[in-house]
Amino acid sequence: MYFTKLKRYYLFIFLFLCLPLVSANIIINEIMYDPECYSDMYCEWIELYNDDSHSVNVSGWTFGDDDANDTLEGYDNTIISGFGYAIIVDDDTRIYNEFEINSSVVWLYTGDDTVGGSKLGNKETITIYDSFVNEINSVSYDNEVNNTGNTWALIDEGWKESEPTPGKSNDNEQDGLDYSKIEITEFLPNPEGDDDASMPDGEWIEIFNAGDQDLDLLGFRLVDNSGKEILIDNSHVGSSTIISSDNFMMVYVNGKYGFLNNDGFETLSLLDLNGEVLDKVSYSESNEGASWSKLSDEWRITPPTKGAKNSDEKTTKSILSIESIYDLGSNNVAEWGDTLRLKVNIFKGDSTKNVVYIEARKDNVKISKQTKLNVYEKFTNQTLTLPLQLDANCNNNIKEGRYDIIMTGLDAEPEIKEIEIRGNDVCDIKAEEKPKIFEYSLKEAPQIITINEPFQSSVVLRNNEGTDLNVQLWSYVYRGNKQYSGNETSNMISITLPSNADKEIPLDNIVKDADTGEYNFKIKILKEGRVTPYEIKKEILINKPDEKGKRENIINAITGAVVYESSQVKAKRAGIFFFAFTITLILVYQTWRKK
Repeated sequence: MYFTKLKRYYLFIFLFLCLPLVSANIIINEIMYDPECYSDMYCEWIELYNDDSHSVNVSGWTFGDDDANDTLEGYDNTIISGFGYAIIVDDDTRIYNEFEINSSVVWLYTGDDTVGGSKLGNKETITIYDSFVNEINSVSYDNEVNNTGNTWALIDEGWKESEPTPGKSNDNEQDGLDYSKIEITEFLPNPEGDDDASMPDGEWIEIFNAGDQDLDLLGFRLVDNSGKEILIDNSHVGSSTIISSDNFMMVYVNGKYGFLNNDGFETLSLLDLNGEVLDKVSYSESNEGASWSKLSDEWRITPPTKGAKNSDEKTTKSILSIESIYDLGSNNVAEWGDTLRLKVNIFKGDSTKNVVYIEARKDNVKISKQTKLNVYEKFTNQTLTLPLQLDANCNNNIKEGRYDIIMTGLDAEPEIKEIEIRGNDVCDIKAEEKPKIFEYSLKEAPQIITINEPFQSSVVLRNNEGTDLNVQLWSYVYRGNKQYSGNETSNMISITLPSNADKEIPLDNIVKDADTGEYNFKIKILKEGRVTPYEIKKEILINKPDEKGKRENIINAITGAVVYESSQVKAKRAGIFFFAFTITLILVYQTWRKK
């Protein structure tokens, strides 16, 4: 029984939401039924007024008097702007010869040679219906005007005889809305990815209302140099077509093909309901991912500031900086073979380069592995902690001293930080140890890998026996009990290692499906005659590219989040949503119990 009531309740809400909205703000404002011109049918008219700031589309509406109903037709426009006027006339009207009528007035035609059934009489009931035949407004009169050529006009909420004022205030007060403060302030003609993508991606235009009135831009148009146009409606703005005072409106191309050119001369114009140009801008080039912004009446290429005030403080140049170097020890000195952690800040500007490189060297002497990071999205600011592996220098070919850590890429100026490096006991200890019969070591493995991009690691094997040795090797990426680079032994290789020889063995892997975050990478080595394989294990980070080839875990420019999000953080966030859902179910159950 309860669920039956509940279904009826939701059905009622659904039907209510599906009902057409009755636009009661459209009123009959003035009636000319006894004109002075040579034929009433050419000069009768009825004035409508939109008594609200919201624009109203009257397409499909009907008008009726005591004799007949007529469908209203608008040849150029059927949208009555906020606090705007429309005039209902017959198809052969001549009233434009009798009055000076503002160009903003909407002309609505009855579709025949009269206004009403035959013509408007001394006694009528005039009614306006919307496209769903809902009555919007109705007026009755049964008195003649004292002077031919006068109208019945709505003044101070009452009907009075008046001199005609078609398309104007009946009491001669200045009214209407001022659209002169509407301007184009920014547009993105060449976004990264698909120019014609659905909103909020793809091309967009930013409009600003510098006036003190909220304005409805429904039916306004943006037109480019080739005549292609974007109609401002809900399918291109995402929500309301009203732009508040001192605020922005975003208009999206939303799938419109070829609206703004990326190369060559182009213009962009904003037109009102009457085709009057409110603002116009021209440009002749565009950079992918960069917008054109209006700054102090001057147009410049800048990083996008979508829906926000444009700022000339933002740069289009990439900037790299090394903020901190960790793991240097108490004496602030690194040792050969150390893995240093670098806190870096990366701002990618208007650059087509996508890779940042970090290495330690001085002059032509390179003393570290090279750390690489891909950054795809322009105008993003990221703070990361990245590893840098110094060489072991066991043969002492490199002198102790001061060396440079250098970060380059993205067309930015190189960032250089100097560190001091001294000796290390590790190599000496290894030299004194008695050689083992079989030795293995990790030569190379990446710190960061990307989904669907092959990566390679390598190990060095040493056979100190007097006979050849058969060895099997394989590697895989895992977390917990799950492997992410295929079966554990899917890349197994078998080699024969000659006696008293060493050999570097490469191993290829690829991760095709995984979330971003921390994983483990393991290499297993099984030599002939041994049951349990040797293991080399290290931590690894996984990037995940999106459909455009960008990295999912690249940090947002504003938030400055870390490279990846751990499963613990995800679990905490999921717990919050589960808690909210549980509380909601309890409230619904308590409501049902009370019934």
